[in-house]
Amino acid sequence: MNTFIINDRGVSVDLHDGKATLKTIRQNLNLRGIKEVCGEGDCGACMVLLGENKGETLNYKAVNSCLLPTGELGGKHVVTIEGLNQERLSLIQETFVKEFAAQCGFCTPGFIVALTGFLLSTPDLDKDEAIQSISGNMCRCTGYVSIKRALFSILEKLNVANFKNTKPGSSARRELLIKENILPLYFSDIQEKIKNIQVVPFASSGKTVIAGGTDICVQKKGELEDTEYSFLSQRSDLREIKMEQGKCFIGGAVTFEELRNSEALEKIFPDGKKVFRLIASLPIRNRATIAGNIVNASPIGDMTIFLLALDAMLLLSDGVAKREVKLRDFFKGYKQMDKKEDEIIEWITFDMPKEHSFLRFEKVSKRKYLDIASVNTATCITVKENTIKAIGLSAGGVGPFPLYLSKTCDFLKGKKIEEAVIDEAVNIADSEISPISDTRGSEKYKRLLLSQLIRMHFIKLF
Repeated sequence: MNTFIINDRGVSVDLHDGKATLKTIRQNLNLRGIKEVCGEGDCGACMVLLGENKGETLNYKAVNSCLLPTGELGGKHVVTIEGLNQERLSLIQETFVKEFAAQCGFCTPGFIVALTGFLLSTPDLDKDEAIQSISGNMCRCTGYVSIKRALFSILEKLNVANFKNTKPGSSARRELLIKENILPLYFSDIQEKIKNIQVVPFASSGKTVIAGGTDICVQKKGELEDTEYSFLSQRSDLREIKMEQGKCFIGGAVTFEELRNSEALEKIFPDGKKVFRLIASLPIRNRATIAGNIVNASPIGDMTIFLLALDAMLLLSDGVAKREVKLRDFFKGYKQMDKKEDEIIEWITFDMPKEHSFLRFEKVSKRKYLDIASVNTATCITVKENTIKAIGLSAGGVGPFPLYLSKTCDFLKGKKIEEAVIDEAVNIADSEISPISDTRGSEKYKRLLLSQLIRMHFIKLF
């Protein structure tokens, strides 16, 4: 039995945990504003807001309900387009009408929900971040110029309303948005109602563990109601990012977007917030977890490639025993890992880059944003007096699993940064990889891409 709040009312549903929230809302709760289209988290027609208490704040994220198992809803606030409707049009709805930002209206509820989520969760009204907030929504007929025009008009109106004086997740933010005719009045006391819901604690014994579900819910669409699940996101102890004794610790249940916005990442990778926009849409980043990306074992897993360059260590646990394994040694073959069936990745750790260290990530894909990489690579390099003191270099899309380029790193340590040295490093890297021709490019193309991206690391840094 799952108890949660849907819009302004509390509900309890006795449904299989693996049932998609999209189906639960449409079939069992009879709310039809969200639509089922792609079923893979691409289009945004099924967008909902998921609100969760975290200390003194109530944090909302826009998520794809087609990839959200019903078992994740316990103790949370689910907001559909019906939960944003009022007796009159909201500011967002009114502006969409005024700017002709809708034609058939099929995708419009998703845009309204996504923009509301942005206004609830953003620290400031940055235009680029606002556009990113609707990156997971597709419009098939209106076009995006009028939608962007409506978006910028909303931001201008809120700039007058002392928006920056309220913190994301705070009651003050919700009250401001109520005052500005964006949220209905029931949001005033919603946090207290959520606090009163009893939630069943995480228990993995005999169950399949789901992290973010953004992969398994696509791979096993229609099959998820045949298995018992536990949800890693319910382990609050694994949703932290912390720094201790010169090391960074990332909990396995930390999402891409949480890492992207973390102070720890900003310290070691100042460009990270911008660069990680290249990885998926916001609704996917709001759910996809770091551990999930690693265990997926995709040869082009973006976060895995990033962490390989940092020579990260994994802490695995089966609930009783714990063990550590280097991320570079974790992959044994295509979709094969040094992981027992009942183990989960609890923590990912790495040494914080030292002084004179630089961190870069590059990817090339058919589309710049929201696409799987053809080839990706990252490096963490320490340089003093033009000499490479330490380096980690990784590559994806050029082998059966994410690669740590050990021979290339060994060669570069102690070398001066010179064109001839980089040329030789590229040749060594080429000997370490084994790309294949597929829909993302030929073998020759991928080899060329990696060589150019390795050079790009050094050109951009030095």
